[in-house]
Amino acid sequence: MKKILILIPAYNCEISIKSILDKILSLKNKLGSNSIEVLIVNDGSNDNTKSILKQYKINIIENKINLGLGISLYKGYSYFLEKNYDYLITLDSDGQHDPHYIQDIITELDNGADIVFASRYAKNSKKINVPIDRQLLNIMTKNIINQLTGYNISDPLTGYKGYKKAIVTKLSNEKLLAKKYCSCIEEILKLSHFYEKKIIIKEIAHPAIYKIKNNTIINSKYRRKNSRERLNRLVDIADIILQTSHFYNIDTLEQL
Repeated sequence: MKKILILIPAYNCEISIKSILDKILSLKNKLGSNSIEVLIVNDGSNDNTKSILKQYKINIIENKINLGLGISLYKGYSYFLEKNYDYLITLDSDGQHDPHYIQDIITELDNGADIVFASRYAKNSKKINVPIDRQLLNIMTKNIINQLTGYNISDPLTGYKGYKKAIVTKLSNEKLLAKKYCSCIEEILKLSHFYEKKIIIKEIAHPAIYKIKNNTIINSKYRRKNSRERLNRLVDIADIILQTSHFYNIDTLEQL
């Protein structure tokens, strides 16, 4: 039986983390598997996240300060390799990723996939009140990444993924350029550079549901404040594409 690590980078997620962990442990009991373990990398949370995590028999890495998503993921990769797991599954701590789909990711890995994306923008993904600015951000990012890599990834910004050990090993051996959320883009470019199309990438459909802290749905109406935030994110994404391309001598202009 495969050894599986579920990795969750966490930052100020007191509202959502209990529900996530309860669902994961329920799934683990349903599968009747002792081969699934959970690792939380608490990235310097200053709310009640730490005290909530102590209520569970799970593995925890504590960052004394907020170091960013990329660094937290890489700490999880090191733990994964040190403990010799076979599959790694990552998901966010804000409650947007439903642990119910972990089983589908495992199935795809069992069936030969090297990496699995849980996509919010797959054709058959259920979409509820997705803000227009988030849709536009994904469309622009998706088109650029797929043009550069030759892949067909519908949700390159998702943090809900499954990896086989060989992929984690390769990524962890490389220098991390994106310390924050853009690490997902950096990873795709690295995989394309090292493997081209020699790896098997699969997607499963995952609902796209955007919520705010009190668990109400975010209104999808265009808001200027949101658009500026997305534009800043697009600039960050463009920056990490250029950084990664320069570091690995990838000719982005030729491919675009």
